Amino acid sequence: MHRSAPGPGGADVPTYLPTCLPACLPAYLPTPTYLPTYLPIPITAGVGQHRISKIDRSAPGLGGADAPEEGYYAVLVGFAATLETEKGFELLGADGFFDRDGKVVAIVRGGVTYR
Repeated sequence: MHRSAPGPGGADVPTYLPTCLPACLPAYLPTPTYLPTYLPIPITAGVGQHRISKIDRSAPGLGGADAPEEGYYAVLVGFAATLETEKGFELLGADGFFDRDGKVVAIVRGGVTYR
């Protein structure tokens, strides 16, 4: 469904999407209430897997020397914040950092680090 297309019954997508999201998850996952548990799944086994890189501490920037200390892998898509979005939609992009086991250790978005 295109994000500007109406949802079932003519509902607008921003209203409809949160009501159907739990049904879109695989059956083996309970309702998404704990983000660090679920975030690695689409990143490491889905849409983000081609963007995963090992942090190179000798390099400058978030993919290197400026990466969170606990980070081992990074998915650097913060550049997407510069992309245009339709009115009413949030900006895209954030940089995700994961430990050696693939668990989220930090997310950097808009210059703010969330741990």
